Amino acid sequence: MLQEATLDCIRVLMGNKVGLDGVMNADGGVRKLALCMDSFFPERTRAAELLTVLCLQDHGGHRRVTDAFTHYKARKKEQRRFETLVKLLRLSPNNEVRTTYLSLINALINKPNDVDLRDAIRGEFRRIGLDDLLKALRESLELPRDRDLEIQLDVYDEEAEGDDKDLRDRYAEFNFNVDNLGELFRALSDKIQNAGLQSSFLAMLQHLLLLSPGDTEHGMRTFLLACRMVRLICIQKEEKIGTSEDNQVDFKELLETVDTEAKEAPLKRKTEELEVDLTSANKRVETLEIDLAERDKSLRQMDAEIAELKAKLAKLSGDLGTASAELLSKSAALQQTSSDLQAKNAMLESTSAELGRTKTDLEKSKSELEALEAMRASAASAPPPAPPPAPAAPPPPPPPPG
Repeated sequence: MLQEATLDCIRVLMGNKVGLDGVMNADGGVRKLALCMDSFFPERTRAAELLTVLCLQDHGGHRRVTDAFTHYKARKKEQRRFETLVKLLRLSPNNEVRTTYLSLINALINKPNDVDLRDAIRGEFRRIGLDDLLKALRESLELPRDRDLEIQLDVYDEEAEGDDKDLRDRYAEFNFNVDNLGELFRALSDKIQNAGLQSSFLAMLQHLLLLSPGDTEHGMRTFLLACRMVRLICIQKEEKIGTSEDNQVDFKELLETVDTEAKEAPLKRKTEELEVDLTSANKRVETLEIDLAERDKSLRQMDAEIAELKAKLAKLSGDLGTASAELLSKSAALQQTSSDLQAKNAMLESTSAELGRTKTDLEKSKSELEALEAMRASAASAPPPAPPPAPAAPPPPPPPPG
């Protein structure tokens, strides 16, 4: 209750510029606010809201809040800075509270003007799984109720995309592949030679050669430390490292970060190898899927052609059946016609035979008639014949029996 009341009072004080400056400049004040992130639920949320406001203030607000989280890491024995903040985001009871924590994360990442510093802080969050968590949160959104959380998710994604583009574009002026070690070394060697710094560059390379990063864990840590130091120099740009409060390098924090990275380097290397294998496997799967799709398309075309052939075959079968029926009908008609013709032929043959007989009779009658006419003509020209003799007297009747 007392801590909650204290946080409410601080919120009231921060309602004006004088109170805001007082809280920000109070000795250990921001660090104590950060330690409230290990309190109970209401106090944690209030502390996150106040830290967000302080982080967005100019003139050292962001530096004081990041320093407070570095102090929190040491006090609470965190493995990584900000891991408690990401854990609270993951375990929040509702999306309203998650919006509060994500607002603080966005302020920590996006407030610095320098893209290298923003990328460095974003990298810290990414190494403790923030990207995967935010992806899961986006998939679970229920709009329009979670609109505020969606806005913070959009801010994170858009700023990250913009910074990634700026980091890529910084090498656009170079007309060689900065990811190719040989081309990069030749270009850097030329640049060093033009500046007259060959001896310094050579000494750096000789010292790096002595680190032997692949031989021992110590060599790996020192090599990563050298890389980190060069990165910090790039982040500081024209500023003088360590000469102002805002540009102090926490060497202990740097060593702890490098130690963690050295322990994770073998796993990271294995992960990269697995990612390469996974990419290769995905390409093979994509190729197989394309082949499968083409085969499936071919099969569908073959099925369509088979269906079309079946339809044609069915039509031909129907036409054949119709033609067969017509042929059967015509065959029956032809058979009937043939029978009729046979009957008529028989009748014709019978008639012909009868005509033959009649002709024969006519010819016979003609012959007889001619014979009669000849006889008549002969009779007309011959003398009359003698009268026939008188018939003989009939014989006497026989005597009666006695």
